[in-house]
Amino acid sequence: MLESDPGVVVTYFTTGLLYPQIVGEFKRLPPSKYEALQSRLHVLDIAGKEVDLMKPVDAFASSFKSLFSTGTAPITCRSSGKTVGGLPPPSLAIIDPFADYAYEAIWEISSWTIPIIAWWTSNAGAVIRIIGPSRLGGLAEPALETPEGRAEIKQKRLSKQDSS
Repeated sequence: MLESDPGVVVTYFTTGLLYPQIVGEFKRLPPSKYEALQSRLHVLDIAGKEVDLMKPVDAFASSFKSLFSTGTAPITCRSSGKTVGGLPPPSLAIIDPFADYAYEAIWEISSWTIPIIAWWTSNAGAVIRIIGPSRLGGLAEPALETPEGRAEIKQKRLSKQDSS
C-alpha cells in the first residue's frame, strides 16, 4: 500500500512483545525503500512488554481515540520512545479477528464510520475449526448455518450499531 500510493499513511499499533519482530520485517526491505517509506509508516508499541495477549490491550481505545481525533495528544511508542502526532485519522482498520476489544473501541469511537478488515493468516483446517459450521467440525454458532439464523444475528448486530 505504501509503495503504490504516496498519499497512504500506515499507523500500526502493537505491543512490546511483537514490536521488534514487526520492525525487523519492515527492515528486510531494501534500505532505500525502507527509508522512502519511513515518514509514512508508524509502528507504535502502545502497551509495552508487560501484557497478556489473552486479555484486551488497555491502551488500545485511548490510542485509537488519539489517532481518530485530530488535534488530540500525540502517541508515544513505548519501545522506541518516539512520539508522533499530527497523523491523519484512519480510514480503514486492519485488526486481529480475535481482538473483540478493538472492534468495540473502533466502532464506538468512530460511530461505525471506519471499515474493519479482520486479517488472519492460517491454514484452512484452523479456520474451519474456529469459525466453520459444525457439520464440518467447526465451532461456529449453529444459528449461522441457516438463513434465518444469519438474519437474526445480523439484525442483533445492526441494532447494536444503531444504538451506538
